[in-house]
Amino acid sequence: MKTETSFLNRDQPIHRKKIDLLYQPYITIIPIIILSLLVGIFIARQQFMLVGFLFGLIIALLSALNIKIAIYLFYISVFIPVAYVERYFVPLPAYARWFPHLFLILTLILSILLKKNKKIRSYPLLPKPLIWIGLIYLLLVLFSMLINSSSFLSALWSLRGLILIYGSVIVHRLNFTKHGQEKFIRNLVIVGLLVVPVTIFQRLVIVASRPYQPSVYDMVTGLFSSYDDLVLFQIFCIIAVTSWWIHGRRLLPVSPIVLIGALFFPLVISYSKAAPLYFIMTMIYVFWLCRKRFSSKLLIALIVIGIFGAAGTLFFDQLFQSTGGPYSIVEDLYTIEGALDYLLNDNATTEGGLQRGAALLFNYELIQTEPHGLLLGLGPGSFTSSRIAGVTGSIYAMYPNLYLDFSSLTTVLGELGFLGVLITIILLASIYFLKLSNEGNYWIVLRKGTIFLLISLLFYGPFLLFPSTALILGLLSVTGDLDGSPVPV
Repeated sequence: MKTETSFLNRDQPIHRKKIDLLYQPYITIIPIIILSLLVGIFIARQQFMLVGFLFGLIIALLSALNIKIAIYLFYISVFIPVAYVERYFVPLPAYARWFPHLFLILTLILSILLKKNKKIRSYPLLPKPLIWIGLIYLLLVLFSMLINSSSFLSALWSLRGLILIYGSVIVHRLNFTKHGQEKFIRNLVIVGLLVVPVTIFQRLVIVASRPYQPSVYDMVTGLFSSYDDLVLFQIFCIIAVTSWWIHGRRLLPVSPIVLIGALFFPLVISYSKAAPLYFIMTMIYVFWLCRKRFSSKLLIALIVIGIFGAAGTLFFDQLFQSTGGPYSIVEDLYTIEGALDYLLNDNATTEGGLQRGAALLFNYELIQTEPHGLLLGLGPGSFTSSRIAGVTGSIYAMYPNLYLDFSSLTTVLGELGFLGVLITIILLASIYFLKLSNEGNYWIVLRKGTIFLLISLLFYGPFLLFPSTALILGLLSVTGDLDGSPVPV
């Protein structure tokens, strides 16, 4: 029987006289070097271009030796809080923010070039629904760009979130089996535990050392650049632990009760006033997904989550007031009237901009000024800001202090109208229904619970642009069996 091999695994004997050129290191290094140079020219300032190019070259050489290195570098780069360090401590070169994107592109190229052709033919790079949705989204961007006479560079810039998500899905589907998927979810939960001491240090040392101001608590972000990332990642880890626990499994040899409490703690001491609310809302949905599996584990988990949610929320409220907060979050914000007053506050400041609800209404009023605005928006990239010359959108430039791109929902509505919002929801829904199975399955509960959380967070922050979001969606898109055999979808 003939066997194939590549330079990724030199321990296996080669029984073929001719090896596909795509498996040769120098063939894969050349396009990666070119790509690294182009990325360096595009995103880096002149004084940093050479450094960026050399860095990309080194990574290309290392990645060509083993694709696992590229994957691990992508994962590690996601958890480097570049924007956090830059905002509060020392300025960093612009290209430092692009490490996750660079590593993902390198991994994507290697994944496609180095995988055996037979495997690629039998296992599609993308599920068919994602292919059609992606094509429709690109057509919408193109049509909106033409009808609004938008800048091509701004339109291209607006696609970076979609590129992240689709690139991550392809990388994970080509390199992960179900067994590998569970291993990496376990690793992500460990990362969620590492966030705990980091947030404690940020809260007790860094925040305490600075004079009180509303933005100082935004510094409690863990291993991320913003507390938005922290909310998504920690609740994702809690969903995983809870789902495994309800289905009689454990991700780590530690009590699930201890894990859930530890993972929830960073949200309790952060400044994200909506974090406890999103936690409770998501866990209610997770238990609804598991409603047909009533057991003692489900009942205990429900009680534990209820106690943690209530106690954590009250502690969060007391901590907020004791450190300078001017009101009670539970009494003033966790009511319909209080939430609406807060979200619709249009007293824009130079630092904070419009509140989320006010920004959404502001963008809604803007798109009504054009006949096609409600359906197609005011053009891709028009509400987006950037350090790169010529990329900042025309609408954002008109209202720079309002931060109209603060959330994904607000940005998509303004740039692509209601059609853009609809396609975005359909994209996430297609991952939600990626694998139809018994809804009690712990994989399905994790996928559906996470997508439910993400859709609800679109109003809260720019989550579609986060590398952590792309990483999670890619990991949840693996549909192979536990034995590693692919399942075409």
